[in-house]
Amino acid sequence: MTRTLAIFAALWPAALAAQDLPTIAEIGRCWNPGSLPPAARTADVNVSVQFDADGRPIPDSVAPTGYIAPDDPNAHFAFEAARRAVLRCGEDGYSLPPGYAGTGRPAEITFTIPEGMRP
Repeated sequence: MTRTLAIFAALWPAALAAQDLPTIAEIGRCWNPGSLPPAARTADVNVSVQFDADGRPIPDSVAPTGYIAPDDPNAHFAFEAARRAVLRCGEDGYSLPPGYAGTGRPAEITFTIPEGMRP
């Protein structure tokens, strides 16, 4: 099963359209929900992130903004996997639109566990 579209939605600021951002595909290459414990594969997670002037994610800005299964005690595992994907694939900077990087505006990304990987 391919995981490149395991990230189904990006809720960027209104001025930006998700289709303009190759960032989704870039992060998708590093999103590995298969590494999660089976019990954690029920929790989708929304993650907020800010980028520096070179398009690299600012590590301290990566934070969960919500969980689809917030009562799941394993939900934090889904966040940690999402955080690793954002940081690992962004080491060299993302291909953000001109004028977006370094603005301090957060982007929100929804990481969704594909149906075939759920317990």
